[in-house]
Amino acid sequence: MITKNVIVHELPVADFVTINACQNEHNLFQSTSTIGLGNINNWNWSFGDGNTFSGDRETEHIYQNDGIFDVTLHIISDKGCEAETTIQTMVYPLPNVSFNTDYHCLGDYTAFYEDATISFGSIIGWSWDFGDGLGTANHNNPNYQYLTTGIYPVRLTLLSDQLCENSITNNVTISDLPEVAIYGNERACVGDEIRLLDLSSVEDGEISSWDWNLGDGTKSNQEKVKHTYQSPGIYTVSLSVLSNLGCSNSQTFLDMIHVFEKPIAGFSVSNQFPSINNSTIDMFDRSVGANSWFWDFGNGFDSELQNPSITYYDTGKYTISLLVTNIDGCSDKFYREINVDPEFTLFIPNSFTPNGDGLDDDFLAYGEGGVSFKMNIYKRWGEIIFTSFDKEVGWNGKDRFANLIPNGIYLYHISVTDFNGKVWVYNGEVNLMR
Repeated sequence: MITKNVIVHELPVADFVTINACQNEHNLFQSTSTIGLGNINNWNWSFGDGNTFSGDRETEHIYQNDGIFDVTLHIISDKGCEAETTIQTMVYPLPNVSFNTDYHCLGDYTAFYEDATISFGSIIGWSWDFGDGLGTANHNNPNYQYLTTGIYPVRLTLLSDQLCENSITNNVTISDLPEVAIYGNERACVGDEIRLLDLSSVEDGEISSWDWNLGDGTKSNQEKVKHTYQSPGIYTVSLSVLSNLGCSNSQTFLDMIHVFEKPIAGFSVSNQFPSINNSTIDMFDRSVGANSWFWDFGNGFDSELQNPSITYYDTGKYTISLLVTNIDGCSDKFYREINVDPEFTLFIPNSFTPNGDGLDDDFLAYGEGGVSFKMNIYKRWGEIIFTSFDKEVGWNGKDRFANLIPNGIYLYHISVTDFNGKVWVYNGEVNLMR
């Protein structure tokens, strides 16, 4: 029989402690493994995220994601005996930092709204740096007023209940306010159109909207304004403008527009129905509130007298206008139309000499004011020997067949309608003498 001694080596007891950490920081691992006889000389770590490490009884590991991970320690003694254990380690999440802002115009209190999330746990601390070297805050959703325009790198740092910290930096632009200016009429008359033009400017962006108040209840949202005031007075104009970046400003122009009352033009005439033989007309000013006058008589003549007179030398229709102006420079105009009618006259000679010497060769009726004309020439026993419908066409001493009529007494019948529609009839005798 052969007897041999067999040595059974003691197994090590695997154990370790872990110190949890935040995402992207070092989780710590320390072996507390033991063995009665011998030594542990090999530690193999598996961190539960696909990464391993061998060699040291103490190690650390950075996890890229938060969560709970199963960490396994495999140990080997100097006698080649092995043991292992698995313990969970915790990786705390970082806050997912985000924030929004509102009110980005100079002079505004810019509002900051934290919009962060965290997969578990809670956010317990806020640290704001407003990027201008002056302003900070340590509470949620602060407001801050910048002193100058510019682009500011605002940094928000958040702290979780597990003391995990994360931050983000966003640029915040503070824009200038528009400078309000206008141009337009400062004096006007009632009923006259005024024009106002926005001359506002802004360093950042451009003016995109307008809000006018013209002082009489009228408002407008146009860049250029046309308006007519219906009552005299002094009007205050205000304008509010908005830039395309959302910055607004307003300006009130106190007592800017002075609106004056207009005079009322009017006149009467001494003769509304003048004739060419009675064509001098006196003008009588009936205007109210006027201190200067300008007359246009429609015949190429004018006057600046208050109550002038005018004589017309031709018949026809004339438009008389009176332009009056008051001490404020406001004016009004009044028109009146008159007709200078021809005076009806008719002269009929009692003889004529159609002998071709150029003197009284035709029997003609002379006159003014007729609008229609008819003349018949009769022999003494009633036969018509000549007819004319034009007073410029007279009887030349011949009959209708161009035969000479002997000397003698002949009868005429002349009918004339004047400009007023009245018919004038003349019967008489004319002596033909060659």
